[in-house]
Amino acid sequence: MDLRSLAHALQLPFIPRSPCLVVAHPDDETLGASTLLPVLGHAAFVFLTDGSPADGNDAARLGLTQTAYAACRRAERDAALSLGCCRPPATRELNLRDQTASLHLPALAQTLADHFEKTRCDLVLTHAYEGGHPDHDAAAFSVHAAVRLLTRRAPIIIEMALYHAAAGAFTSNSFIHAAGALTVHLTAGEQARKRRLLACYNSQAGTLALFSQVQEQFRLAPQHDFTRPPHRGPLHYESQPWGMTGPRFTSLARAALTELGFEGDNPASVAQAEAAC
Repeated sequence: MDLRSLAHALQLPFIPRSPCLVVAHPDDETLGASTLLPVLGHAAFVFLTDGSPADGNDAARLGLTQTAYAACRRAERDAALSLGCCRPPATRELNLRDQTASLHLPALAQTLADHFEKTRCDLVLTHAYEGGHPDHDAAAFSVHAAVRLLTRRAPIIIEMALYHAAAGAFTSNSFIHAAGALTVHLTAGEQARKRRLLACYNSQAGTLALFSQVQEQFRLAPQHDFTRPPHRGPLHYESQPWGMTGPRFTSLARAALTELGFEGDNPASVAQAEAAC
């Protein structure tokens, strides 16, 4: 699928020429958007975290220090991008610790706004706000807030589906509310290709086995209210030892909105809605 096909399927008002991908961790780009990687080689890729949690447990499992584990994840990402893209994309690493992005929402929004301005970004591909991982939700908030901060015509935000537990069980590569989403059913060849890309992430093999390799979903981002949980009932990350809950995240989001000057308003992109008209 190329960007023209994506724009047509999602009824975008133009063909993106300067896309940007913003993800929380190395491997998110392949899990959520393997079918788009071949046409994103000219895009700017931004990785919010180094993929190495502060508790060091994931690193210790492989007999590595946190620094070595972060380097391992970076090398795996570079191998996957070299294999998955027509040409290696320009990457920017913000190097936050895995599981801590929600603690840096105002700074992330400002950094991304500057990045979008400098790159003249017209489309951002990023995470949905669905309670799967706190870093995913932080990426969603930061992208929407960054778009609000721009003084020029705002980029359109497209979301990719990663995972959530809205129905009480782990669900991958499908949005909680999929109405209007573009579902890409991977061909046998695309499935084989995705498996090759995911094989680059050897350190994550156990986790990656949980994800769908038969479909990916994309949608025009809705206007999320980050001051409320993304769905009723327990969020997926509340069942994990990641130090985040729905109430804590929404409290951090409210504080960030105030600090960014949004007066407690929802940062969902009004500019995006206007650009789509």
